[in-house]
Amino acid sequence: MLEVKKFPVHMADIPVDKSDMKKCLMTGLFEESTDVNGASRQFYTYLAPGLHYNQRCIVLAPPSDMGDIEKYLEGSFWLQFAEQQQIFLCILKPQENKWDISGEDADYMNKVYVKIQARDFYVTMQDNIYAVGIGDGATVAQQAVMKMTSEWSGLATVGNLDAAAMLNAEVTQKSEDAGKVELSLNASKCQIPVWMVWQDQKEVHGQIRDYWKKQNDVSDEKYSCGLADEIYFPCNVCKKSTLNEEKVSQVRITNHWDGRVSLELIEEIWQYIRQN
Repeated sequence: MLEVKKFPVHMADIPVDKSDMKKCLMTGLFEESTDVNGASRQFYTYLAPGLHYNQRCIVLAPPSDMGDIEKYLEGSFWLQFAEQQQIFLCILKPQENKWDISGEDADYMNKVYVKIQARDFYVTMQDNIYAVGIGDGATVAQQAVMKMTSEWSGLATVGNLDAAAMLNAEVTQKSEDAGKVELSLNASKCQIPVWMVWQDQKEVHGQIRDYWKKQNDVSDEKYSCGLADEIYFPCNVCKKSTLNEEKVSQVRITNHWDGRVSLELIEEIWQYIRQN
């Protein structure tokens, strides 16, 4: 049965497997904390059996009604997914079973990103941290990535979005000293691979679509493939030099979502966003 553990105060006390020096020193589900606007917030990190350092990482904003973290993970496919893909999985925790879409929980998600970069207990692959939002957690993920786009490596949201998802459309995280992290925080608006799944064509969905189409500088010509009903590719004509940043990020959308979050859906989304 899954249990929540604590990382040791001194990681140096944990013995190293000299036959496999890159292997994580511990496995299982661990509780961590980070400071968000003066308050301590908890999140959870799952280290799959056999996981090695320098692997990709997903930060997950689950549905606010997920309840007990252990039961949620045991009753879903996320543990299996993390083990199969050999990734670090960090799960956010809503307060009082409700996401704060005023911007507070978007800041929380971005602070978890910074905490991961501190590399206190494990080492993720640099510049390979992805934001995923499920259910009403999708709005939080949208807000977080819009505010700190250049730091994230990809965004996937599965669920209908609230109008508040556009909260940070014109807002960018201020540059700051992020403390003991490898890189300083210099967020900016930029391209990023995006896949969004929703049930209908309500107004905010059109706004979100247009926002990411503009950010990724994609054409209006629409394609489809597999589970993606709409795929927009970057424009062929470059308006400025791409010497340092080639336009490669698409905008993918799945319409008429049936409300089920399946392993097959997440696997296909992951295979796309992890390529960039």
